[in-house]
Amino acid sequence: GLHPELHAEGGALTARGEFDLHQIHTGRGNALLIVTPRGETLLIDAGDVPDGRPQEVGPRRPDASRPAGAWIAHYIRQLGSERVDTLVVSHYHDDHLGGVSDLLANIPVTRLIDRGGDPAPPAFPVVQRYLADRGKHKAYRPIQAGEALMSGEDFEIRTVAANGRVWTGSEASAVSFFPPDWQ
Repeated sequence: GLHPELHAEGGALTARGEFDLHQIHTGRGNALLIVTPRGETLLIDAGDVPDGRPQEVGPRRPDASRPAGAWIAHYIRQLGSERVDTLVVSHYHDDHLGGVSDLLANIPVTRLIDRGGDPAPPAFPVVQRYLADRGKHKAYRPIQAGEALMSGEDFEIRTVAANGRVWTGSEASAVSFFPPDWQ
């Protein structure tokens, strides 16, 4: 395995009582995997920028035999997890969501969360493909500022800001980031 100090617990691998962060490098976009001490998995983004935009990408990693989303799923499976508990898509750009379709085709995702539809997502083909996949996902919902995405005895992963709202620091309370008269 990749990490001999890891052990299986609840279907996912975790370093014994540790909080692990894995920046998965595909050369095509962002993918941050968080593994909690209980073995829960939170994936933030699964990017895949298409070929032909060299200013944004390097070579495909580890190689071009699979698309980025499939490599991300493969990496997660190599760690011992058979699913992603929560996938958060931070925003509607291909370097953050371009690999979601391939990820969903290669590993189950229990919860899918993104910023929702206000303002409306752009009409780019990769975004429309993502929105079609999102529409089929049984546990999709938009993110809320101040919500706890995961928590445990010694940690909490909370949304600080989303959709023009900012967490107040108290429970799940959030306020508008913009003044009331802002247009």
